[in-house]
Amino acid sequence: MVRYSRGVKAILRRLTRDPALVDDIHQETFLVVLRRVRAGELRTPAALAGFIRSTARNLLIADRRKGARTSELDQDELEQAARRLPADDGEDPPQLRRVMALEESQLVRRLLSELSTERDRQILLRFYLCEGSKEQVCHDLGLEPHLFNRVLFRARTRLRELWELRAAELGLKR
Repeated sequence: MVRYSRGVKAILRRLTRDPALVDDIHQETFLVVLRRVRAGELRTPAALAGFIRSTARNLLIADRRKGARTSELDQDELEQAARRLPADDGEDPPQLRRVMALEESQLVRRLLSELSTERDRQILLRFYLCEGSKEQVCHDLGLEPHLFNRVLFRARTRLRELWELRAAELGLKR
């Protein structure tokens, strides 16, 4: 299985930008393949590479379908929550604040995926969402420590520009 590991990760990286998802699907792929080989589902040893590749792709597709169903459920929950809100009395009720926070969180995640530079996505995800240390993020991204603040600033600026563009399109206040 070690022989095929790098290839599977390369395929998954091409299909998704989420490094955590790549790791999860990579691990699950070999778990599924190992179980199927032991169960005798692979009759031709020469077909092992294709079997592994198709298993990885199928697992990724299944994960995306599951994510699509979850987003539909989230949207339904948002609509139901909006219907239950009391009339406007000048101050936002706590339910509305939670709904708005959820929408903003979803928007930020979508905007992160829209960033044109993978390094921008990675530095923002690793430093802010995963709360990695400056040294660890620099090591993971192969970044010189003296450049960290500059790269982080530029990534935040690009994300802010995307935010302002989308917020204007959606009519959100900043």
